[in-house]
Amino acid sequence: MGLARYERRILKQKFRNREHKSEKVKKANYAIIGLIVLLVSFLGYTFTGFSVKENNLDGFAQCLSEKNVKFFGAYWCTNCDKQKQLFGSSIKYVNYIECDLNGQESPSCIDKNIKGYPTWEIGGEQYLGIQTLEKLSELSGCKL
Repeated sequence: MGLARYERRILKQKFRNREHKSEKVKKANYAIIGLIVLLVSFLGYTFTGFSVKENNLDGFAQCLSEKNVKFFGAYWCTNCDKQKQLFGSSIKYVNYIECDLNGQESPSCIDKNIKGYPTWEIGGEQYLGIQTLEKLSELSGCKL
């Protein structure tokens, strides 16, 4: 009887070891898949011309600021982040007004009666929501 118990314990240990190895293999596979996804994303971003397009938006973004176009948003607003991503590194030239100052709405946003984010002010008119670069160009007269 003692030998049968010993054999069962050995079999259980082998089974646990096999499960443990299986978990390690799964984790390694997930890590490899993650790295492949990151690599493909990076290569896709690099070779699709985004970096060239960003540089071309500097003049457009500067034109928007020269025409007193304003972009009202909040740091926690995901649509504001998406809007900023359309400009890439050229966003630094856009006249951006942060409406959430430590949980309080900024006076600029209160004065303009901003109802949601992102909001663009162009020629005294407000446009709520994400605006395409083409739409901003059309509304402002700035060339893309």
